[in-house]
Amino acid sequence: MYRFYFILLFLPVACSIPSAPEVHPLPAPSGSGSAYPRLYAQGERLYLSWLDISQDSLAGLMYSSWDGKAWQASERIASGTDWFINWADFPGLIAHEDGSLAAWFLQKSGSDPYAYDVKLTFSGGNGEWSTPAAPYTDSPPSEHGFVSLYPDGKHTGLIWLDGSLYANEGPGPSRLFQAEVEAGGNVLATHQLDARICDCCQTDVAKTASGLVAVYRDRSEEDVRDIGRVVFQKGAWSEPAPVATDNWKITGCPVNGPAVSAAGDNVVTAWFTKPSDSAYVKVAFSEDGGLSFGEPIRVDNGRPEGRVDVVLRPGGTAWVSWVAMNKKGKGELHLRAVQPDGKLSPLIKVADFAEGKGSGFPSMACIGTNLYIAWTYGNGSSTDEIRISHINLAP
Repeated sequence: MYRFYFILLFLPVACSIPSAPEVHPLPAPSGSGSAYPRLYAQGERLYLSWLDISQDSLAGLMYSSWDGKAWQASERIASGTDWFINWADFPGLIAHEDGSLAAWFLQKSGSDPYAYDVKLTFSGGNGEWSTPAAPYTDSPPSEHGFVSLYPDGKHTGLIWLDGSLYANEGPGPSRLFQAEVEAGGNVLATHQLDARICDCCQTDVAKTASGLVAVYRDRSEEDVRDIGRVVFQKGAWSEPAPVATDNWKITGCPVNGPAVSAAGDNVVTAWFTKPSDSAYVKVAFSEDGGLSFGEPIRVDNGRPEGRVDVVLRPGGTAWVSWVAMNKKGKGELHLRAVQPDGKLSPLIKVADFAEGKGSGFPSMACIGTNLYIAWTYGNGSSTDEIRISHINLAP
């Protein structure tokens, strides 16, 4: 009898879990030979950037925007024959509230295969882009990448990985840097945020009501590579601290970085981990702008490969995407909602997904109740194309 009443008492709470909405394809503005998309939402407009790899040895950074009804004609931001093209470290753009844009790409800087620089370029929205320039001047030829840009008032902020400290010693840890840059390319300030982190995992950054939170894969002296975070509040950056303690010890870089999203001072971080050879996709929530996080919540249904992204809705529900393998050994792109109390929505299979590295990392963005997810359909060849799905989250 008591058990019966217990179930009735908690049934309305269980019904608050978001149901599985339908997934609809959205035509992409890119054609054959397009790869590595990034989505960015500003106001009511969705931006898509991608690499044009349709021509041998010539790469181009392209973009278009979606107003809810149609894509604008795609535009070329920059192109070159000396770009660093990589499945895990690739370009993108952001938009400011005034319509101005900032973009980045990666350009080779030396004979070493992993010697390349971050190049920033800016546009006032008139189709003309500034001369690309690096946000640093005192770093020798070495690995610089895994960039995350964000609007910072009239300026552009960014974080990136710098591998120059160990450039002459072979593969080694990277450092995490942050800078604010004016639209003309003038660097206003630069900060080292962490002196020792994983050398080839993606970073991410989110604006909170109190400041900023940046996430990345850390690297201890013992090669434990759990997810770290630094927070900018009250005019200063915090000391590095872990999001969670997975104790994943691995001697090589897993090339699988975290994602972060914020709504006010509510923050969610998603990541892949594989301690003791057991793979998981996890999320953790924060209510204080990233200063502290709750216990991690596992969201995958088994056999995850990672390549995560996450979007936090104003009501507190997070939507998480990741790549997993099915029982037949084929790749799939998965999506589900998770709430801070650990409740999970039914798992959604968005699409089949190529297992190889060339398929890149899916990207998500949300405008109102419209969730968008984009990915590379292919495996790193000139016949690849970008696929986009749209999901209406309205009840």
